[in-house]
Amino acid sequence: MKNIHPVTVLFLAAVPILAASATVFGALCMSLAVIGVMLCSLLLLALLRKLMPAEAKLPAALLTVAGFAA
Repeated sequence: MKNIHPVTVLFLAAVPILAASATVFGALCMSLAVIGVMLCSLLLLALLRKLMPAEAKLPAALLTVAGFAA
């Protein structure tokens, strides 16, 4: 798993977008939350990428996004 496609991580992190929203305000709040989670997780992963072995990058990306989303 040397080459992790960034779209894979973005797709997995965008799963909350698929949640149904009853109002436009709710949809906007959900969108802002997803953008915030993505920015924070990608920033953290960018800072740690040289410290991780190639095999650990995908699990680290999944755990980071899940941690920020929780």
